[in-house]
Amino acid sequence: MKYAIAAAAFMAVSSGAASAATIVNSFDNDAEGWTVSGGNLTWQATGGNSGGYISIADGTGTFMQASSGSSFLGNLSAFDGGMFSFDAIQTAQGTSGSYLSGFGIVRLSGGGITASLDFFTVYPTNTWQTASVLFDAATWGLSQLAWD
Repeated sequence: MKYAIAAAAFMAVSSGAASAATIVNSFDNDAEGWTVSGGNLTWQATGGNSGGYISIADGTGTFMQASSGSSFLGNLSAFDGGMFSFDAIQTAQGTSGSYLSGFGIVRLSGGGITASLDFFTVYPTNTWQTASVLFDAATWGLSQLAWD
């Protein structure tokens, strides 16, 4: 199956604290360090959900994975209780005529722990959709001890 996906026009983690710290990748100037395996990533200056975006095309007909740039790496404990959100769209169907199943699964890993969450119960098709969830242990299926 071949798919073309425009993903993450806007990717953010915001703090639940009063300081409201935020990590944002707007993709307005470049791909902001994002990479992809199993596909091809291109940066688009316009057409996103308010500006630029990254587009990922399936190059192998199998599993694809996008990895964040350095802004999302490191200790994110200051964002505990905040929100994790991104905008996504699937711009092309596969050769079977269906949209990509499994699209929108986000995996966090570090410190020997991995958590994943499927952001979409209905996969985005030809319009931008925003996915947003709490950035906390319970939402990501971990104990607070493991999350910390």
